[in-house]
Amino acid sequence: MRQISVKTIFSKLTEIPKPGWSAQQNMAPAHRLSLYKNFTIPSSAKQAAVMMLLYPNKKNEIHFCLIQRPDYQGTHAKQISFPGGKQDPTDGSLWNTALRETQEEVGVPKKHIELITSLSPTYIPPSNFI
Repeated sequence: MRQISVKTIFSKLTEIPKPGWSAQQNMAPAHRLSLYKNFTIPSSAKQAAVMMLLYPNKKNEIHFCLIQRPDYQGTHAKQISFPGGKQDPTDGSLWNTALRETQEEVGVPKKHIELITSLSPTYIPPSNFI
């Protein structure tokens, strides 16, 4: 079997189409599908960003980081997710939001993270985040 370098795999990620809204509709729970007919994202949606933190292990296999959200009185309590969260006014960009949240939640400093590509915007109806 031919081995492909991690660097090659990471560079190919920029070429992959981002299905965004259509993929979200395909993966949504059945009870939510009726909401998506002629649906537009509300202007009140709050901005947030997550990080799909990819890294190679010692065998050069690619892994990614997931966290379990803490138990609190909120919509996303105890959920498994990518590191990330609500954009702060001081972040300046969603990329900076993802960097800040990743450092806060998993301790990876931004100087060790390289942006490969962005993910598709995804609307989360229960918490009104995009």
